[in-house]
Amino acid sequence: MRDISLEVESFKRIRAGRIEPDKSGSTVISAKNGQGKSSALSAIRVVFGGHDGNKAAKSIRDGAESARVRLDPGKVMVTRTWCNRTAAVRAESKEGSEHRSPQVMLDRIAFDSVALTRLRGREQKRALLTLVDLDAVAHASLRSAPTSAG
Repeated sequence: MRDISLEVESFKRIRAGRIEPDKSGSTVISAKNGQGKSSALSAIRVVFGGHDGNKAAKSIRDGAESARVRLDPGKVMVTRTWCNRTAAVRAESKEGSEHRSPQVMLDRIAFDSVALTRLRGREQKRALLTLVDLDAVAHASLRSAPTSAG
């Protein structure tokens, strides 16, 4: 399982926050309506894609002058910032070296969620397992584990 962390400042509905998976590798994001759940998911998406169908100004929380999203998907730390009408991205390795073309590198490690929905059955399962670094044996043991709903 990859160690992933997300830090968000003044992005859409989020004032500031940090999300890290628990020891099982899962994270549940729950809150009342309007509290930023969709903004957290959007933050992850824009780190890889660069935009969320909105202009840079719409990514910045109302009343703030800038926004920042920092995602650590494992091998590289990616920081995307917005200020007024401009946006910037920075990607650096764990050793501290900065990538010269961060968006090109991000395109290589990102996945196409629309293409994922077009896959069928086993192909979709295989693609999802690859994304989260689970192997088929681990997945089978999760599937056969007893549940509390009887």
